[in-house]
Amino acid sequence: LFLHPMAGNCALLLDVVLAQGSVVRLIYVPINPTLPPPMHAAPDFGRHWRRHLVWAREATQERGMAGDDWVYSSMAYHFLAQCSLSQVEEMLVPRGFVLLFVEHLYAVFVPAHLA
Repeated sequence: LFLHPMAGNCALLLDVVLAQGSVVRLIYVPINPTLPPPMHAAPDFGRHWRRHLVWAREATQERGMAGDDWVYSSMAYHFLAQCSLSQVEEMLVPRGFVLLFVEHLYAVFVPAHLA
């Protein structure tokens, strides 16, 4: 399971990963790299996305920025709207997953019996 940082944050995991008996074997979830353990944070991604759409409209329509340029220059903001590593771990451990490693801006989890 790969959760793209523009699709949402850890709040989606509760809808996708079952509490027991999940068929998911590998989870790549984006994390906010500015919030190290033991900090817990789960930003409201819907609020972030609504603000992002306003900024996009201003940048592309009012300032004339190309859409591709806006998408590229705004990617960092999506990572700041991600959950902290501790928050993601707190959500996935009760579902039987453990942290395998952190790769750049993603935390990788596997079922505990495969770790």
